[in-house]
Amino acid sequence: MTPHYAASALRGLLLLARHRVLLHSATDARTRCGHGTLDCAWAQFMRNPIKNSRRSKMNCNNWSRLGLTTIFVLASITALAQVPADVRLRGTLSDYTPASVGGPWEVRGQWSLLLRGASGVADFSAALTMGRSDLGVMVNGGGDLNSATARNAHTHHITVNNGTLTPLANGFRVTGTANITGNGNFPPPFGGASTLQIDVTGGNSVTLSNIKLTFGGNATTHFGTNPISGVVRNSN
Repeated sequence: MTPHYAASALRGLLLLARHRVLLHSATDARTRCGHGTLDCAWAQFMRNPIKNSRRSKMNCNNWSRLGLTTIFVLASITALAQVPADVRLRGTLSDYTPASVGGPWEVRGQWSLLLRGASGVADFSAALTMGRSDLGVMVNGGGDLNSATARNAHTHHITVNNGTLTPLANGFRVTGTANITGNGNFPPPFGGASTLQIDVTGGNSVTLSNIKLTFGGNATTHFGTNPISGVVRNSN
């Protein structure tokens, strides 16, 4: 599913629900008018107070139909204008880097992705914690599993602004320049020239369920070239 289709589907569902509510309200109003409500009587009087009751009732029905049609059209336009144009996805990341980049490092964190309507661009952000796994400590950290220095826990904040959206067979991809900090500092120790590819995919039951981050540029010396995997938790 492309981001344009995802946004269009949400807009379509919301619009359909609102049209059903409006149509139900219009039907109820027409029924009440047929039984002589105060609004109908007022319209009848204002339309033609000196005609017989049969003609007045006909005028009332005509007024009510015209009024309900106008209300329905105006409400429909309002509903279209109020439908949100953006779609936001959120989730978590949980994976390991290869051992070849000083790890394996455990990668954990949360991410957010904003699809900006039908503009064809998206904004991504993630907050990650990293630390050497037990194997990482044994292979690249000196072997002391109780050493905080060997674990070398640290954080990264990652953003991609105005990333380019492209469709995939079962989802979509966002690519762009990645701004990555190390413990709050920019540039991080591995350098500041990095790119990021974000693949969001799903299946026949959960349309958008998986996310994979593939780093390019300087970031590959720390994260590796294998994708970092995670899950889509919710969207709105």
